[in-house]
Amino acid sequence: MEFTQDWGAVDLIPIHPLSTAVSLEKCGNIANDIACQLVDKIDGFSCFLFGSADEEKKSLVDRRKEIGWFRGHSSVDYESGTSDLGSKCKRFGITGIGASYYVMNCNVTIKTQDLAVGRRIAKAIRGTSPGGLKGVQAMAFPHRGNIEVACNVESYQTTAEAKCKVGQ
Repeated sequence: MEFTQDWGAVDLIPIHPLSTAVSLEKCGNIANDIACQLVDKIDGFSCFLFGSADEEKKSLVDRRKEIGWFRGHSSVDYESGTSDLGSKCKRFGITGIGASYYVMNCNVTIKTQDLAVGRRIAKAIRGTSPGGLKGVQAMAFPHRGNIEVACNVESYQTTAEAKCKVGQ
């Protein structure tokens, strides 16, 4: 594969185990291999690791909070220690590479321009809120003249012995 200077941006490369035959640890190793290859082949590429690819096993949300992702890309300090690998180049941004159980995205646009309404909805359904939905991460933001509530719905394990059941 040949890389040129005219490519787009990659925001996220998640690796998920899709059967019980593949461990989350194996997916973390694959994610690390991908990260190293991209850093080696693309000048200016930088990434942060999450989930089983991260030494501390921090979630994607936690890693994005650390680098200021949710405050907007203009507030991410690309020149400091925000990336785990690569050259920290603002022009190309930063890519999250990691391994976790499968995450489904569900975004809902609500017909209002009131961001506070969207934020109240996101907070009410978020898994970390009292009465929220387990495994749901949610945030609200302006989108095309309305408000969008963006949700990630994670697979989660209820016991240490639980296995990934996707595809069974």
